[in-house]
Amino acid sequence: MSDEPRGPGPSTIERAVAAWQRAQVALAEDPDLAADEAAIRNAIGDDPGAVHPDDLIRRMVRVAAFASTRQTEAKQFIASFRARHERYGKRLAMIRSELFELMSIMKYKNFKAAEATIFIAHGSPAVVITDEAAIPDQYVRMTRTVDRAALREDLKQGVVIEGAYLSNAAPSLGIRGLTPVADVPGESAEPAQEGSE
Repeated sequence: MSDEPRGPGPSTIERAVAAWQRAQVALAEDPDLAADEAAIRNAIGDDPGAVHPDDLIRRMVRVAAFASTRQTEAKQFIASFRARHERYGKRLAMIRSELFELMSIMKYKNFKAAEATIFIAHGSPAVVITDEAAIPDQYVRMTRTVDRAALREDLKQGVVIEGAYLSNAAPSLGIRGLTPVADVPGESAEPAQEGSE
């Protein structure tokens, strides 16, 4: 059974309000009883299912506190997993770099492992900007952001453009058909707490 506190339901609230109203009527009929809590307890006691408004408020405050605590925990959980996502992204980039170097040394074009097939992909020439201010306006967006795609296309066609040229094509590592694995030796399949790695 969940330990999560639950707010009062509509029927509970209705009974509490009705009981409180009965107490108010009782007090109104005899002003001398205005400070007599026994009259209030007796009026509310007529309905065993009724909850005193103070108890109702305390119960609702407890639910609000519980929800606030869970909200804070969820925020911390999200922050922890965002940091974890970034760490694994950096780890993946490092491993890809090392795989590329190893494949290049071994002169492997491709390699099939149980989890994926890796291969050396043919690279495409990259636009190298030597002087961004010298790039003609036709290759520049209104924010003066260089349109590298347009530059690349024209440079590939042999157009000489002041301020830019195509570099030599550089090979890169590609991964196809990656299969998720339950865990990796030395790694837990369960989300780790921040600072546990």
